[in-house]
Amino acid sequence: DSTVVMYGKPVLWFDNFQLTAKQIEIYTADSGIKRVNLIEAGFIAEQLDTSMYNQIKGKDIFAYFEHG
Repeated sequence: DSTVVMYGKPVLWFDNFQLTAKQIEIYTADSGIKRVNLIEAGFIAEQLDTSMYNQIKGKDIFAYFEHG
């Protein structure tokens, strides 16, 4: 089990998703990601095509993963 903390202006890519925040915390266990916390100014964007995006914004965003 371990934790990775990214400071400054971190950017994390997960498939088509771009995740940004002032601090990103990644928690792992059993060789997989269990949780990602986007702390302060959390933002997730997904490009659907050349002109359309899905976006999520929040002060803090907590993402939980099943099966790594």
